[in-house]
Amino acid sequence: MNNPHNHGTPPSHSMVPHGAPPQQGYPPQQGYPPQHGYPPQHGYPPQQGYPPQHGYPPPPHGYGAPVNVVVQNSVGQGGGLVRIANREKVVAVLLALFLGGLGVHRFYLGQTGVGVVYLLFSWTFIPAFLALFETLFLLVMSQREFDMKYNTGYA
Repeated sequence: MNNPHNHGTPPSHSMVPHGAPPQQGYPPQQGYPPQHGYPPQHGYPPQQGYPPQHGYPPPPHGYGAPVNVVVQNSVGQGGGLVRIANREKVVAVLLALFLGGLGVHRFYLGQTGVGVVYLLFSWTFIPAFLALFETLFLLVMSQREFDMKYNTGYA
C-alpha cells in the first residue's frame, strides 16, 4: 500500500494489511566514514567557495569599518598576517607633506619611536627634508604594499 504522502518513512502498524507480518523498523545503518572536506562530485566542476548571496540588502552607509583579514604563509607557523589597523595612504601622504617636519606621519603610521626622534630634531629642519622624500615614497607605493607594511601584523 503506497501512500503518496508517505515520503520514505516506515509504515506504521495501522497501514499494514491484515495477514502481513508487522515490520520492526529499518535495519541498523552503518555510520558514514569521516570525511575531510567534500570530494568533487562526478559530473560537476569543483566548487570554489560559496555562491554570491542574493536577497540580502547591503549594510547602511557608515555601518562600521569592514574588517579585512589577510592570512599569508600560515602553514607551520601557528598564525599569519592579520589586518591590525585601518590606516589610509592618503592621510599618511598629507601628514608627511604638511606636518612631516614634526614626525606626525610617523606617529600615524605606528612608528612612535621614529616620530619622537623627528620631533626632537625638528628644530634642525632635517626631519622636514626627510619627510619630503617620504612623501614621494608613499605616493609611489602601491596600496597593497602600504597595507602589507603599515596595516598588518602577525597573529
